Amino acid sequence: MKKLMLAVMAFGFVFGAAQAASLMWQTGANEAVTNAGIIDGSVASLRDVSFAFTLDVTSAITAETDLGKFGYWKGNEGLFKIDSSGKFFYKAGTWSSGETRPELDIGKHVIAINVDASSNTALTISIYVDGTLYVSFGESDKKGLNVWVYDNAAWDIVDTAAYEGLLTEDEIASLVANGSSVLTTEGVPEPTALALLALGVAGVALRRRVA
Repeated sequence: MKKLMLAVMAFGFVFGAAQAASLMWQTGANEAVTNAGIIDGSVASLRDVSFAFTLDVTSAITAETDLGKFGYWKGNEGLFKIDSSGKFFYKAGTWSSGETRPELDIGKHVIAINVDASSNTALTISIYVDGTLYVSFGESDKKGLNVWVYDNAAWDIVDTAAYEGLLTEDEIASLVANGSSVLTTEGVPEPTALALLALGVAGVALRRRVA
């Protein structure tokens, strides 16, 4: 019985730690990204993809500055900026409200963007800043997706990465914890795996008590 419980625990870790996103490409340290392609084709043929970049802010930002953008072959581009107070903001039709902008203070910050194409008629863009969902909005009639990330004297680009599939919240949390846009190979245990672990431990304890 004990061996069976331990086997169940191992099974839970192997399958519970599987990643939802797989790496397509990544950049090296301090490398800007210019018009890097992620996906192409019509919206109907688009796949779920995601990308992330990590910047290390080394000095206070006191002037509005371009940070990056993601552009489509057709339609408006999504722009990222840092305002004169050092806060991240974006443009999706109009600029985001100043009251909701997350602050990018000195230190490392991870920006993760999920591009959900599951509806086949429009894209849903979700932007996470340091592991917290900042905004989610829809984009229709888009074709292709390219990415830019800019260098600046006030920050260093640690790395940038693009993924097939959507980053899960656990994976985004792992990026933030590691201070990198590149997922580690271990993966993050899912709640189901943790539940199986608890069940296995309880079973072993019960077995010992009965014995």
